[in-house]
Amino acid sequence: MTDRKNASKAPRSVVFLLTMRAIAITLIAVLFFMRIPEKMMYPRFHWDEVEQYADAFGIDPYLVLALIKVESNFRPSAVSKSGAIGLMQVMPDTGAWAAQMLGTGGYYDDRLKEPEFNIMIGSWYMAHMLSLYSDPTVAIAAYNAGRGNVDRWLSDGTWSGAAESASDVPYRETREFIKKVMRAWETYSDIYGPINSLMQ
Repeated sequence: MTDRKNASKAPRSVVFLLTMRAIAITLIAVLFFMRIPEKMMYPRFHWDEVEQYADAFGIDPYLVLALIKVESNFRPSAVSKSGAIGLMQVMPDTGAWAAQMLGTGGYYDDRLKEPEFNIMIGSWYMAHMLSLYSDPTVAIAAYNAGRGNVDRWLSDGTWSGAAESASDVPYRETREFIKKVMRAWETYSDIYGPINSLMQ
C-alpha cells in the first residue's frame, strides 16, 4: 500500500517541477522580450522634464538621458571633484551664465541640485554646443572639456573632430566621456525606439 502511494506521488512531483520550470522559462522570455533588464540599466527617470526641455531646445531627449546617465547616473545631489553639480553635472559659472541667457531669475548654485532646473540648464547648454558644432561628437566633447580646449584641438590638428578618431583627444576623461555618452545615446535609442512611438 505504501509503495502505491509513493508511486502516485512521484508523477505529481515531476509534473509540478516541470510546470514551475515552464513558468520560469516563460517569465524569463517575457522579461527579455520586453527588455526589462536593459531598461533597468538605462532608465527614463525624470522623463517628463527631459522631454519637455529637449523639445523646447530642439535636441534629442535620448541624448539628454545619455548625458545624465554618464554624468551622474541619475543622482540629483552629485557633486564632482571639480565642482560640477547635479544630474547633468553643470559647473556653477556655466549654470549662472545659462540661467542669465534663459532669463531665469533667482539663480543660486544649489538650484543645480533641483532635477528640473538642472535638466533645463544642462539641456540648453547641450543645445548651445550643438548649435556651435556641426558634429554631435564635437559638441559632446565641448560639453565635457569646454569650448576653448576643443577649439584648440580642432584648429591645431590634434583632433579631426570625428568619432572614429576620438582616441586623438588629449584628455583621457574627455575621450572616455565621448565613448560613454555616444554608447548610452545609441542604447537609449535602441531600447525605447523612435520618440513619436513612446507612450506619453
